[in-house]
Amino acid sequence: MKPKKKRNYIPVLIIFLVLLLVGALAFRFLTPKAPTRAPLVAVYPEPSFLPEKKVMIPSMSFATNVSLPTSANVYSVSEVTSSTQLLPTLANNLQLTPLPQSPNIYTNADKTISLSQIKGQAQVNYSNSNATFDKVVTLTRAERFATDFFSKLSLPYSLDPNTPSHVTYTSESEEETEVPPEQAVVIQLAYALTVDGIPVQNSNVFSSEFVFYVTSQGIGKAVIPSLYFTTTKGVSTPLYNKDDLISLFRQGKISAFQFPASSIQQLTISKATLEYRFDEGQRLLLPFYRLLGNALLVDNTRADVNIGVPAIPLKTQ
Repeated sequence: MKPKKKRNYIPVLIIFLVLLLVGALAFRFLTPKAPTRAPLVAVYPEPSFLPEKKVMIPSMSFATNVSLPTSANVYSVSEVTSSTQLLPTLANNLQLTPLPQSPNIYTNADKTISLSQIKGQAQVNYSNSNATFDKVVTLTRAERFATDFFSKLSLPYSLDPNTPSHVTYTSESEEETEVPPEQAVVIQLAYALTVDGIPVQNSNVFSSEFVFYVTSQGIGKAVIPSLYFTTTKGVSTPLYNKDDLISLFRQGKISAFQFPASSIQQLTISKATLEYRFDEGQRLLLPFYRLLGNALLVDNTRADVNIGVPAIPLKTQ
């Protein structure tokens, strides 16, 4: 009986390894690669309202549900309307006359508008003594009053009554405790001025909103922010991503405002929004991030933070 020949598996193994290598190479070359982002380049100078001192945070992270946009327009501003310019137009539309001794106050029997300075920012204040607190007011009615009042400002913007930035229901005035909607005799409506659906703020001020205190009889009080803009066509600009911001903070290469007086050793961002800030010197609307979160300070206490940082690289002036 002849001995059985031993099978030679080496050629089979070689063929298998060759096929495995070819498959791996094919997968590598056929799988689409994630596009590599070009380095961000600073085109616009830093606005004067940014603090000169850069901020360093050794440890920073974002919550998993936080996402950042990839690009936004930078707008040139062709025309600026200030509150001082707005006051006579609103007075005329409301049929108010100026007080002889106070040129920045207009009034009639029950309505008054005036110009005031809050932290260096001018704003128009409106009050109506006829808007009494006698009945419960519905949100639909309050939004209708706000839309009608906004139309009298004669601004190159529209107000979407269905998208207030916040709504507060109170029992009597803005100082009172909040109540359920069905008990509200005053509804506070706040609306942000927007471009491309993005809120616009004036320089480093955190609130440039239209605020209306509405009763069943109409607008009882209103606060109208300081500046309004007519923009030219925007230039699409890539924005910092989360890794960019973490790196810039770790290296101490980014400016921020509304920053805690005490140094931060660890920061967790739970919410991030995009907003425009007006640089009056360059007449630009620049994209900024507003970052909200919680920080561990160097004295080992914790603090909530609400800070503003540029969303694009800016040239140091």
